[in-house]
Amino acid sequence: MIPKQLEEIKQFAKTYYQRTDQYHPWEHAVLTVKYARMLAKQYRNVNLQVLDAACYLHDIGRVNKDDGHPEESAMLAKPFLKKIG
Repeated sequence: MIPKQLEEIKQFAKTYYQRTDQYHPWEHAVLTVKYARMLAKQYRNVNLQVLDAACYLHDIGRVNKDDGHPEESAMLAKPFLKKIG
């Protein structure tokens, strides 16, 4: 993943977080990245760009539904990720 792709992912995800509830604003995704990176220090060979992307995208499905939002997040992210390569 190149930096441009990660920036595109951030911008894509941010549009969804702007439409979620008060408990999942954009800052939630940013904190998720921070804490995931802290945990990642305990492991070898972690691709931090992929980790960051997953953190940014993990709750975007909440715009459609809370229950089952992980699967919804994946369904929303998949076509976008394919588009950016």
